[in-house]
Formats: sequence, structure tokens, C-alpha cells
Amino acid sequence: MINDIKSPDKNSIIYIILILIYFFDQIFQTYVSRVFGITVFIFLSYIFFRENSFKLNKYYFTFIVFFTLYNTLSFTLNFDKCTDYQRIIQSIVFLYLIIYFVLKTNFSFLNNNNFLRLFSIILFLYIIFDFILIKSDLDFKIFYEPSHIALYLSPFLLLSLKKKILTIINIINLIYLLYFHLSLTFLVILILYILLTNSKKNLIFLLPILLIFLFFNYDGPIIVKFINSIKILNNFLNYGIIDLNIPYTMSIAVWLNGFSNIFIYLNQTYLLGTGFNLMGCEEYFYNGSFNYLFLDFGKHDVYNANDGSFNLSKIISENGLLGFIILYLVMRVIKNEFFNKSNDLFFIGSIIMFTFLFVRGLNYFSIPFVLTVIMVIKNNLKNNKN
Repeated sequence: MINDIKSPDKNSIIYIILILIYFFDQIFQTYVSRVFGITVFIFLSYIFFRENSFKLNKYYFTFIVFFTLYNTLSFTLNFDKCTDYQRIIQSIVFLYLIIYFVLKTNFSFLNNNNFLRLFSIILFLYIIFDFILIKSDLDFKIFYEPSHIALYLSPFLLLSLKKKILTIINIINLIYLLYFHLSLTFLVILILYILLTNSKKNLIFLLPILLIFLFFNYDGPIIVKFINSIKILNNFLNYGIIDLNIPYTMSIAVWLNGFSNIFIYLNQTYLLGTGFNLMGCEEYFYNGSFNYLFLDFGKHDVYNANDGSFNLSKIISENGLLGFIILYLVMRVIKNEFFNKSNDLFFIGSIIMFTFLFVRGLNYFSIPFVLTVIMVIKNNLKNNKN
């Protein structure tokens, strides 16, 4: 059987294909389908790394029944605001299929040294390509924005550095990303990583590099954006308003809108949420107390209406009070990994999951989000079972 092939050469080819799919996920989302990348990635992983001994248990089927009934109730009660039944049915069915294949696949290859080595080399080739694009002013991007670069690339970059895989190449990769694509999202990930590892090497090596690039950056000192963001949030928390005389970024504008949506959606949906993957559907699209901020950037549309900017906003807006239960359960796992660090992969996955929840998110069916859930949730369940 094909999944029994253990040849390093065969696995290397598989790794390269999976990594390339991972890198081009957002290109596929734009030009093919929003679920094409994750579908191919999960299906190939299942074919080559299937766990034949794993059997689905009653909890999987209990979850399907409960989640289906809950979403049926929330969708029915809010049918006057969103009638897109095809969207919720397709999303839920696809979710169940993804869970099925994920549970029956061994994703330990994500922590494999050969996989990380190949990822590091492809990342190095990407930064060469990206540098050419920047200098030639070509209007083409593999990733939508700098925060997405952080969410896609930082997990395996940090994991490779921590495991001392192709260290020189990965230092170059890190320095390039810090200089050309440092974002507040990347900043949060690196600060969490440095603080939580309790490593003298990180304090001596990573922290000084990060501080340098806070001031020395291709688009200007990001420290200015960071300070302005703190001022804006302080203003927002203290007075409930934004001082428009203080410069701010699109990232802060969409984050504030996502934060306000949590309370708006709870109020609109009888505390039940809209239903799975229905944020921004029809009448919900113009929700948000800070849509006017986009006008200051010359934008005449609402941004991140479907994902809430950060995933906590989306989870609660779509699941209501159930979203708080999900948050509690996930945060217990994250807290455990932050302080116990049972595994490098799980630990870095927990940092990324925290970032997804509170800083900057991606849609449910993006490859990094699904892989992060796998790193954090599936492996924690497996550890508890063992």
C-alpha cells in the first residue's frame, strides 16, 4: 500500500508537494476555490500518512449531532437576517469531512527534520522571489498582506530555528522577513516566543534582532505603528471613542471593528450566533461600529466582514455563547502548552493559535488555521487518551 512506503526519497517528494500547496494556499483561494488548498493538503496527507489503527468513537458522532442541531436552531431563528442555507450546509459538511480525515491521519511529519529542512529551503527560495517582486514593482503577491506572511511562515521558521535545522539559512530567512515584512502580528508571535521559551539564547540572539528591526525597517520604523496602536486602544478602552488625530493602521481599524462585532452579533442573534461560517452574511455584512474608519484610508467598503479580523470575533459571532465554551476549552490547552511545553510543535502551535484568536485570524479552511488546530487540539486529545 502506498502509505506503507517509507523511502526517504518518496517522502521528500511528498513533503515538497505539501509545502508548495501550503505556500500557494492564498493563490488557490483567489483563483481556484477558497477550500482547494486545504482539500488537497489534507487528502494527500491522509493518503500517505494514514493511521490505519485509528477508529472514530462515539464523541465524533455526538459532536456531529449536537453541532448540527445547534446550527439548525441558530440559523432558523435568524433566518430573517441571513437566508444563505447553501453556505452553512456546505461549510458544515466540509467541516465534518475535514475532521474525519484529520482524525485518521498522522501529522507527526510536520515535526519531521526532513520536512522542516525542505520547508526552510523553499522559504529561502521564496524570499529571493519576493525580493525580485519588490524591486521590480510587479503587482503580484503570494500572500495577501504582511500579517498573513507571519501566520503562514513563522510557525515552521521558528520550529526550524528551535531544532537548529539549517540555522544559517533560517537566520537569513528571519532577518529578511523582519526587514521587509514585519507586522504587528509577527511582532506579537516573536515576543510570545521569546518570553515563553525562557531561553537565554533567545534573549541574547532573537530579542536584540527584533529590537533593531523595530526601528530599521523597509516601510519605516514599525515601532511608530506599535505605539500608535497602543494609544488608540487606550483611547478606545478609556473613552469608547477613537482620537482621529492619532495615526492608525488598517490592521487596527479592522481589529476594532471585529471587537465591536462580538457584542453586536450576540445582541442580534439571541446569544446563539449566526451559525457556522455565516459571519458577514447578507444583513450582517455591514455590522461593526467602526466601519467609518475605512473611509480615512480611501476605502469605500467594509473589510474583514466575513472573518472578524481575529478568529475569536468570528467564533463568538457565529456560535454565540457556545463560542465562549469553545474559547475556554482552547485556552486551557494553550495555557498548558505555554507552561509545560510538552513538544516543540505543540508549543509553537499554541502561540500561533493564541495569535489567531486575539490578534489576527484566517478563515477556518486556510491551511495554517487547520494545521494549528491539529497541532494544539488533536495532539492534546491524543496525549490525554494515552
